[in-house]
Formats: sequence, structure tokens, C-alpha cells
Amino acid sequence: MKKVFKFVLCIIGFGLLLLILVLGNRRSIDAKVIEVNGKEVVFEDETKNLWSINTEDVFLKDEKVELIFNDKGTVFLEDDEIIKIKREDKE
Repeated sequence: MKKVFKFVLCIIGFGLLLLILVLGNRRSIDAKVIEVNGKEVVFEDETKNLWSINTEDVFLKDEKVELIFNDKGTVFLEDDEIIKIKREDKE
């Protein structure tokens, strides 16, 4: 019984660690589209950093979005990767 209990605790601990590693590396920031050049879209975030991606999605200049990043567990912006772009809800 003790072995089963230890095994279950190990599985739960490993699952929590994995969840922290995956979700803990995400952050988001508001931004707007400042340039669209074919498939390349350039965003300026609220701290004036510029980000560009190549995408098939159509964006309009000055469109407001929320950029969701994987920060890869570092404090350096250079290795951050945009993993999702949320469009602002239109009223």
C-alpha cells in the first residue's frame, strides 16, 4: 500500500511540475499592428518593443491585439516567442 501511495504522489508531483513549466512560461501584453507587409506583420507592444511574425492571418494597421508569449523561462525578451494573438473584441 505504501508503494502505491508513493507512486501516486510521484505522478501527481510530476504532473504539477510539468504544468508549472508549461503554463509558468506564458505572459501576455497588449499591442497594436504598426505595419503589414505581405505575410509579415509588425506589432508594437505597450512598452514600445517591436515584434514581427509571418502569418497567413490578415491584420489591419492600428488593429489592437493581445500578444501571448512563451518566455522560455528567461528574463531576456530576445528569446520570447509569440504563441498566440488574440484580437480585441469589436463592440
